Amino acid sequence: MEIPSKNATEIAEIETKIEKFTAEKTKIEEQLEKNLEKKEKLQNDVLGFQTKVDECKAALTVSSNELKICQHSELCERRKCNTWKQSL
Repeated sequence: MEIPSKNATEIAEIETKIEKFTAEKTKIEEQLEKNLEKKEKLQNDVLGFQTKVDECKAALTVSSNELKICQHSELCERRKCNTWKQSL
């Protein structure tokens, strides 16, 4: 009758392994969920930063279009040039 007791021991060991793997699976799934939440937050942050970058680029474009430059296409830092024109 050693065989049935050996089978019972093996079954108990397998059940223990199943419980262990199930607990590990649950832990991994929880970590995955946390990582997905972090990923979503980071993606939202990136979108927010991209929006700010786009706004700054737009403001810079408007500002550079408003800069007055002399006919020689050089910025007149002293603003004493008499040949100012609006840049296009």
